[in-house]
Amino acid sequence: MFCRNLLAVLFLLLSCASTQARDLRVIAEGFPTIADVDANGTMSGVGIDVVRAVAAKLKMPISISVIPLGRSLQQMEHGEADILIGPYPTPERALYMDFSTQAIYRAKVGLFALSGRQIDWRGDFSKLDGLRIGTTLAWYYGEKFHAQQPTLTLDPAIQQPDSFRMLLHNRVDLVITTESAARATIQQLGIADQIVELTPLVDTLEGHIGFSKSPDMLPVRLAFDKVLDELVADGSIARINQKYGRFY
Repeated sequence: MFCRNLLAVLFLLLSCASTQARDLRVIAEGFPTIADVDANGTMSGVGIDVVRAVAAKLKMPISISVIPLGRSLQQMEHGEADILIGPYPTPERALYMDFSTQAIYRAKVGLFALSGRQIDWRGDFSKLDGLRIGTTLAWYYGEKFHAQQPTLTLDPAIQQPDSFRMLLHNRVDLVITTESAARATIQQLGIADQIVELTPLVDTLEGHIGFSKSPDMLPVRLAFDKVLDELVADGSIARINQKYGRFY
């Protein structure tokens, strides 16, 4: 038994050493306040700051790329990336990636309609029968909404702002998205006086760090989890979220 345990420890140490011999390939979806890229190519956001903070503490070299969500999920599934910033855990995604034990941010999911439109939502999905709901491809809105999808009329857009454009042109009746994404799009399109959020919220989700299931990533995930525990305990994660106007 002792020999087996010793071999296991040696295997993990060797795996970690081989992983740290190269930059960890970190990917993220471009998302307001989570992973933003400005005109100069500078990256910022909760997810970017958290991963950089953890990697710095562990002295692990990383390279970060911001790409569309659908492609980022494909890269994780095909083993083309080591870490994905900010995914919501789902049973489907758990087939090809592991998740940090700690969430790095939380997101409020809501329904948005044109001002003056009377929709009796009240948290009852049956009230949405016959209404066209704008969604974004590859986005996850929580288990409650996911369970109701077969009974709903969904109209997916490739980019989230396109859902609001469809709403403005009466091509959909509602848009489902996170409050932070909605705020960014509403500001970008200059339509604050035309949009209202329905109450109550659809759900509140937790974004994590996703890790490749490659065996050499196990010690990396365990090391990340240890540092994330420390950053949550000392309030660092909450402060990073607050910096970008998010709650934690």
